[in-house]
Amino acid sequence: MGNKKSVNNIQKPFEVQIGNRLQASVKELLKEKLNQIHPLKQQIYHEAISKLSDQDRDQIMVYIKCNQNTVITQNLYHEMRTQLFEGPYNYQSDFNSQKSNKKIWYVNFSDKNLFGYYHTALFAQDEVQCCQFPILPYIKQYIQSNSKQEEGYYPVTRVGMNSYPILILNCQCVCNINLQKTTQAYPNGIYGNNFSSLKSEDVNLFFTFPNKQDAKVNINLICMSALSVYDQNGLTRRYTADEIVYTFETVYRAFYSAVQESKSNDQNVKVVINTGNWGSGAFGNNLAFTVLVQLVAAHLAKVNCLNYYPFDENGKQCYSQGYQLFQNFILEQKQSNVVLSLQFQLNFIQYCLNQNFVWGTSNGY
Repeated sequence: MGNKKSVNNIQKPFEVQIGNRLQASVKELLKEKLNQIHPLKQQIYHEAISKLSDQDRDQIMVYIKCNQNTVITQNLYHEMRTQLFEGPYNYQSDFNSQKSNKKIWYVNFSDKNLFGYYHTALFAQDEVQCCQFPILPYIKQYIQSNSKQEEGYYPVTRVGMNSYPILILNCQCVCNINLQKTTQAYPNGIYGNNFSSLKSEDVNLFFTFPNKQDAKVNINLICMSALSVYDQNGLTRRYTADEIVYTFETVYRAFYSAVQESKSNDQNVKVVINTGNWGSGAFGNNLAFTVLVQLVAAHLAKVNCLNYYPFDENGKQCYSQGYQLFQNFILEQKQSNVVLSLQFQLNFIQYCLNQNFVWGTSNGY
């Protein structure tokens, strides 16, 4: 099946339903039993959870699974602010931003099995967030226990080539991790596979925990899963139209749902999404491609501000490439007077195909 045929087979805009919603208090979630956990992770989770006050335990967390249908409005053009930041996420509390009428989200680079490796020695972005926000594994287990394995709730973010991003609101940070720190014993830090060499007595070199009475940082997560080199047998080749469509629909569905949830009680709320090198580590995606897709999807979803954390110099360079491609594409559509969402989507898929984006390789973490 050639690329041109794949593009022409797309006959109508996909639609979005925000999805099914469950909520529970932290106290209720903590009744769940976690999987057998790596000893070091168990130490970290135990220490972090011990810092939750009674008030923290009464906090209600909300879980929303975004279903297949998503709609793109005919208002295709939008003024979106973009910002480039250094290093890993610098979390800001959404609760503290209410006076400025903002809703702040952070992207979780999810496995298709939500928080699938929280209990292992793996320590990439997903597993890092599970340590920073240690109720996340509990909400996963809670959904598994209470959803009766119904697809509308079950904690998977992808089935085949169908994406189901998941939103989680009111996540409390009770563990701070210095991912940029290095020492003589840990010259490469603790990110990724380096975590497995961390000794129990050295945990406090990289991990700090708030006092029980301290106010906790509360954020909202967007969990979405990229395709990976494993899905296409590890072959280095150009992206197909179907892979481009999946990636675009996934990000748009996730960002659109976050915007709609944010504005459900107040249309004047400004939506801020923080993201980074989604799908370009273990999953081996082309980073300039995923930058471009995230920018276009955020633009269409009416995100007010997209903050990008490139992690390193390569990330910065790829962000610059993706951002320039984004600007060029939007300018082309405006100059061509494209006003129909279907035409916009078809043009974007073809635009990506024309860039000849090539899959990378997995970096192992």
